[in-house]
Amino acid sequence: MPQEGLESDAQSGGEDATRRGPATANPASSAARNAANSTASTPDATASTAPPDVLEAAHEARLLQAGRMLAGIVHEIRNPLAVIQGYAQLLQERVGTTAEASAEQSAEAEDLASILEETHRLSALVDDMLSFVRRDGAEAVGSVDVERLVQATLNLTTHAMRQARVSVVANLPEQSCRVRGQQGAYIQVLMNLLDNARESLEEAGTAQRGISIRVLPGETHCELLVSNNGPPIPPAQARSVFESFFTTKAAGAGTGLGLALCREILGRFGGSITLLEPRSASGDVSEGHEDWPVSFRLLLPNA
Repeated sequence: MPQEGLESDAQSGGEDATRRGPATANPASSAARNAANSTASTPDATASTAPPDVLEAAHEARLLQAGRMLAGIVHEIRNPLAVIQGYAQLLQERVGTTAEASAEQSAEAEDLASILEETHRLSALVDDMLSFVRRDGAEAVGSVDVERLVQATLNLTTHAMRQARVSVVANLPEQSCRVRGQQGAYIQVLMNLLDNARESLEEAGTAQRGISIRVLPGETHCELLVSNNGPPIPPAQARSVFESFFTTKAAGAGTGLGLALCREILGRFGGSITLLEPRSASGDVSEGHEDWPVSFRLLLPNA
């Protein structure tokens, strides 16, 4: 099947990065909010007397508040960004494109083309972030373009993957694939898988760190294979990875809800997720392989 390789921006420069924090977060309880307020008002006293679980709840409450603030800031970025794009387009109409501009104006035309390219990229990132944080009920179930879904997830994880020096490669079919569901929910699933893979690769100290996303269209479902070349999950643990509160991470490093939530989200739209048998760790990380030691198969219903 002819395929088009698609890499995250983290690949440029030979290094990729860790992804953002976990795709899911526990809602803060009233106790957590009270703890956060207490910590904010008397940080020194709280830090010295509060038990670890209260401090953790306070931290989660602050993260929740920061997330809400960030969503509002991202939304407000849209307006000045649209103004920048509008003026850049007006200037481009006067100067002409790089091919149309005179010799004296060619440098200005190239600068304007760069401005427009970067503002369009930032606009796409803003849309992706807003889609990710949108409440489930606010996004209608409909047709989701899988290529756009994968690209949006790569946009959101590029910086983190670059920081962790993880190479992320997506192999997409030439024929577009559309599935039924919500883009924001599917982004949450993919980000969770990428986050887990990045953390596993970092903890294992893998020298060449690779994550592969492969899309395979089918008659009734679109198949996504998300693989990494980190250490395989032991069989005894593999049987329980989708159970709530089960985690292979160190104590305090995970909630054990991420994969369980992934399964719940996909099941909501008639999809599924399975962990495949571990295979070889061979292969160049710059190419991506679905037969790496850790590989998850996602089945998304065709639209």
